[in-house]
Amino acid sequence: MKLSKVHFQLVVFCTMIILNFLLLGSVYSQSNSRSEVVAMFKSGVVTLSAGKTYAVINELKISSPQIKTALSQNNVQFISKAFPKFSLTDTLGIS
Repeated sequence: MKLSKVHFQLVVFCTMIILNFLLLGSVYSQSNSRSEVVAMFKSGVVTLSAGKTYAVINELKISSPQIKTALSQNNVQFISKAFPKFSLTDTLGIS
């Protein structure tokens, strides 16, 4: 089975998240793990202001009404980038 570039990037991202929790969990422990979630949005769905890696919900540009409703209904207070310096050019390509 051949993976598409998007599927490969998703696998790499998920692997990085899992390794982060398994290997570095004690170093980067959450203040309240019962109220923190890691989520990945498609590009352009949730946008932070230029140069910001963190914002309260009211400062975000959210293009999906469903995502906006879900965040509001679940009392999400802020969003921050998990990997602020991530770039697609840092990923490996499969040919």
